[in-house]
Amino acid sequence: MISNQTIKRSFMKVATTRELCEPFLEFAKSQNVRNCILADMVSYPVIDRLKILSQLKSHLFHNIVKFRGQFFRQQKGVSQRSCISSLLCSFYYDEMVRDYLPRINPETELLIHYVDDFFLMTHDPEKAKTFLETMNKGIPEYNCFANAAKTNTNFKVNEDGSLTLDEHKDWMAWCGVLINTTNLEVRSDYTRYASKKIRDHLSIITHPRPLLNLHQLMRRAVVLKCQPIFLDCQVQSEKTVLCNVYQVFLLLAVKTHTALRTLQLRGLRLRKYTKFLHCLILQSARYFHSRARAKCRENQSKDASTSFTVPLELCTWLCCHAYGRVLQSKDPRGYQLLVKILSSQTCTLSDTMGLQLMKRCLKATTASGCQPIMRLKC
Repeated sequence: MISNQTIKRSFMKVATTRELCEPFLEFAKSQNVRNCILADMVSYPVIDRLKILSQLKSHLFHNIVKFRGQFFRQQKGVSQRSCISSLLCSFYYDEMVRDYLPRINPETELLIHYVDDFFLMTHDPEKAKTFLETMNKGIPEYNCFANAAKTNTNFKVNEDGSLTLDEHKDWMAWCGVLINTTNLEVRSDYTRYASKKIRDHLSIITHPRPLLNLHQLMRRAVVLKCQPIFLDCQVQSEKTVLCNVYQVFLLLAVKTHTALRTLQLRGLRLRKYTKFLHCLILQSARYFHSRARAKCRENQSKDASTSFTVPLELCTWLCCHAYGRVLQSKDPRGYQLLVKILSSQTCTLSDTMGLQLMKRCLKATTASGCQPIMRLKC
C-alpha cells in the first residue's frame, strides 16, 4: 500500500468455511482498496475439530490476568470479557429470542441483542408492551431476568395497560451509545465513565522517550473512536457529526492530560515540551480526519467519495478548542502557555471560516453531551 509517498506492507487473515472459500481473484476484486498491490501468496490452512477444541480449552483454562503489575492465571469460570464468553452467550440468547420473544417485521421493526443487552424498536405499542412484560417477568428456562434498574424505555405503561410516550426523552442509552428516539441519530454515551477514573483505562508504560509513548497512546485513542456509525454524514445530520467529533477530542484531551500528569510524577517538565505538545495535538486532528475519511469510505463503492465530509480546518478548530477547554479546566497554570497557543490557533482558523460555519461549530461545543466528559476524573 502506498501512503504519503511511503510503502507499507500488511497481511490479512480471513476465516471461513471450506464451502464459502472464494478464489483469490474474486476476493481481490471484492475489496474496496486504493493504491494497493494485492499479491497472491495465499495459504489455506485447515483447522480440524481437535485443534478447535484445544484452542477452546486454552481460552477456558489458560486465561492470564495482569493485576497491579503481577500476572495470575484464572482458575474458575469463563473470563467475562473473553471472546468465548460473548460467543457462547450470543448463541444461548439467539435460541431464546426465537422461542420466547415476539416475532418482528424486519422491514419496519428491529430486535437486536449485543450478548445479553436487548434493544427493540417498533411502532406497535402492543408488541413493545409484550416485550417489556416478558423481559420483566423473566424467562426461567434460560435463567434470564431483566434488571429493572437498567431497563430503559421512551414510554410509560398506564394502569389500564395503555402506553404513553415520554415526550421529554429524546435520547435512549444502549450499549455505550445514545439513540435519538425521533430521528435515530447516534451519539456516544460518555456517562458510563462517570464512576470510573480515566487512568484505569490507560496503559502508560515506562519508556526511555516518554512523549513517544504519549504519541502512540493518542493515535490508539483516535483509532478506537473513528467509528462510521458516529461520523457518517449520509445517516447523521451535520450537527450530530460535529458534536460527535468534538466529544471525541474532549475525551482525547482528558486522556492526554491524565497521561501527562502521570509523566509529571515521573519527572517530566511540561513547559519544556510545549511546542512538541502543540504539534502533537495538531497531528491528532490530521490523523483523526484522515482516519475518519478512510473508515467512512470502507462501506462505499470503489468510485464513491467518503461519507465523512467535515473539512480538515473544521476538525482542527474543534480539536484545538477541545484541548484548550480541557487543559484550562484541569491545570490552568501548568498549561498556561499551551492553552494560549491553542487559543491563538482557534482564532486564526475562525478568521478563515465563514460565519455560518462558526455558528455550527459553537453549537457543537455547547451540546449537552460535553458536560459528562468535562466532569471525568483523571
